[in-house]
Amino acid sequence: MTASEIWLLRAEAALFNLGPGDANLLYQEGISKAMAQWDIDQTEIEGFLNQSPAGTLTGSDEEKFEQIGYQMWVAFVPNYVQAWFNMRRT
Repeated sequence: MTASEIWLLRAEAALFNLGPGDANLLYQEGISKAMAQWDIDQTEIEGFLNQSPAGTLTGSDEEKFEQIGYQMWVAFVPNYVQAWFNMRRT
């Protein structure tokens, strides 16, 4: 289990009031951890989080859940089996 997966799962739990914290902040930390594992420069990570529509949770809870799921799928690369398990779970 990677750090990004943990942060994104925490975001999911917070979104549905099943865990503490702000879902958006946890989501952004998950993205940050996923990008950091590929040695992406911190300034590029911050730029993505601040400028990309995918850098912030928006919309209904269902749409936010979809955003979290998508970022989790991206974070699982190249572990496609785990990505498939997550798709089935959600």
